[in-house]
Amino acid sequence: MVGSYDRKIDTLRISITDRCNLNCFYCKNKNFFHSSKTSILSYEEIFKIVKCFVSLGINKIKLTGGEPLLRKQSVDLIKILLSLHLEDLVLTTNGTLLTGYASQLYGAGLKRINISLDTLKKDKFMFLTGSDRFEDVFEGIKVSLKTGFSPVKLNVVLLKGINDDEIIDFIELGEKYESLIIRFIELMPANSNLKDWKRYFLSRAEVLNEIKKLGKVIPKEKNFTGFGPAEYFEIFEHKVTFGIISPITKPFCSTCNRVRMNCKGELILCLYGASSIDLKYFLRNSSEEDLTSIIRQSVLRKPTGYNFGEVPGSKVAMCEIGG
Repeated sequence: MVGSYDRKIDTLRISITDRCNLNCFYCKNKNFFHSSKTSILSYEEIFKIVKCFVSLGINKIKLTGGEPLLRKQSVDLIKILLSLHLEDLVLTTNGTLLTGYASQLYGAGLKRINISLDTLKKDKFMFLTGSDRFEDVFEGIKVSLKTGFSPVKLNVVLLKGINDDEIIDFIELGEKYESLIIRFIELMPANSNLKDWKRYFLSRAEVLNEIKKLGKVIPKEKNFTGFGPAEYFEIFEHKVTFGIISPITKPFCSTCNRVRMNCKGELILCLYGASSIDLKYFLRNSSEEDLTSIIRQSVLRKPTGYNFGEVPGSKVAMCEIGG
């Protein structure tokens, strides 16, 4: 499926719930309310919509939340989605529930997982998330690696003055575990609470300068699954691969290959898009053929991009659309 500006759209990111058991300050808006059970898509409806996307060329699905493992029978959803013979299916989780789910997820056929963790220190974890579940997350990482997930990608949103002193610690963690890939992410102003987001912003260049203290940083070739918007690097004479996602200082809008759907069935063409398309309405009130046509027409309207550096703060909560 080719959208406007000749971009091949092959990835759908689905938020299956907007509920989360953490309260990260850069993610939730203070005025955010969870969607009611009656307003969200059933798994059967998600499957029907994904089938339409697959018929149009989507072959990569990313499941996220909120915290996706909070939704009951999420393993069952993974099983039915894998029946569509997707090229790639990945789950993004905060890791708090992974010790109890890792073996079930792997047994269902899931092979890749992304885990969000912004600090390796318990006190900072409590400050950032409002929860004392650091040990649960870290144990979830180790269990996932032991279960056989590969790669396990650790997403780290960097915040100046908060966790920027842990960059090397994360690199060393990636060096310790062969199948663990650390991905540093520039803070995006996608939260109306973060009017002073620049106070916490750490740029790609600053991250690389810190890592270069360990040795020469070498760009890595795009030769593994799930490359996405991240740039990947190796450090000379170190057995570690790390990535940087830099939407502010090195925007990737011109090569964006994804669209998003939240748990209510609203199709979001751009993270900063002002509008959405209610696929749930068309699913429940029209034929599969009409729904497929609506999706095709909608994707053609995907905007060229947005200047993230000029955004004063989105009204969207990240937990609504999964980032």
